[in-house]
Amino acid sequence: MFDAIITAYNVIYSVIYYSYYVSLKCGQTIVTQSANLANNVVNFGLILLESLKIFLEDIYGTVVLIYGSFMHLFDVILGVIGDIGSGFSKIILEICRVYEVILNSPLAVIRVIRQLFVCIRDLIILIGAGVWFAITIVPLSLCYLTTSTAKLVLSLIIETFDKIKQCTETIKTVLYDLYYFVTDVPLESLAGLIVGLSIAYILFQFYVVIYAFLRARFTSYKQIIRQNCAVLYNNILQKITVRQRVIYRRILESRRPLHLRREPINRRVLVARRVIQQEESKNEDSFLDQRFCVICQERQKCILILPCRHVCLCSECNSQLQMYNNTCPMCRKDIERTMKVFV
Repeated sequence: MFDAIITAYNVIYSVIYYSYYVSLKCGQTIVTQSANLANNVVNFGLILLESLKIFLEDIYGTVVLIYGSFMHLFDVILGVIGDIGSGFSKIILEICRVYEVILNSPLAVIRVIRQLFVCIRDLIILIGAGVWFAITIVPLSLCYLTTSTAKLVLSLIIETFDKIKQCTETIKTVLYDLYYFVTDVPLESLAGLIVGLSIAYILFQFYVVIYAFLRARFTSYKQIIRQNCAVLYNNILQKITVRQRVIYRRILESRRPLHLRREPINRRVLVARRVIQQEESKNEDSFLDQRFCVICQERQKCILILPCRHVCLCSECNSQLQMYNNTCPMCRKDIERTMKVFV
């Protein structure tokens, strides 16, 4: 009995110790890998934010360049318009001056003619410059716009490829981290976890059987201890009673006259009495065994098993037996039906 208790204690201690060890190792592994994964995620976020910042700065520089080109073109157009206005103002001034010369002096006619040719020349130059500007403004605008657009698209393509490359490297790093996170688990931890889960599953599946077995064993041990204590108590009480009777008889015999004293009690008679008393105690124990359930040894028998007609179970043990193994505990025959009786 004590060996079984010690063995059960050692098994329970080993299960608790290895379960604690496995849970500790699994917890350490989970915490370490979670911290590594969190650091990788934070680094990935920082890299992504920095790349986005550089990308936005490049876009801002390109937009500023395009804006400067358009402002330069606008300044050129304003300059041409100003030149045209100044040319018209010069023509008007020259006309006014010719008018004044004609009115003031006939000698100024030559000057007027000269100034007229000069004005005509300036007008022709102005018209030619305007026509040339009108001809070249569209190609120049297209050239500037194409160059700026090409630079912008090229920078966008380069930045996009760089971002794709960085994202690919980051994804590879994360996948490698996940692979190492999964494969870095020690084999003994994995084996211990599998064994622990298997033991827990087995205990969960057979907890009714284990509970009934342990309860039956505990009840049988308790009944044996109780019977042994009762037998020991009866033996001690019988020895004390017999001893008192012998002493009392000896005292009475010593007080009687010599011719009235009895013969000493024969040893065979004492042995016969002890045998009779032991048989009576055994009969009493067998009577108690016949009254109580054969499984729990605590409650009275009240279930009749058919077809073997054994009365050996109580109601609680009968319900547990139907869940586990529907056979008679005495003859091991299949139970067709049961009937409650009063013993």
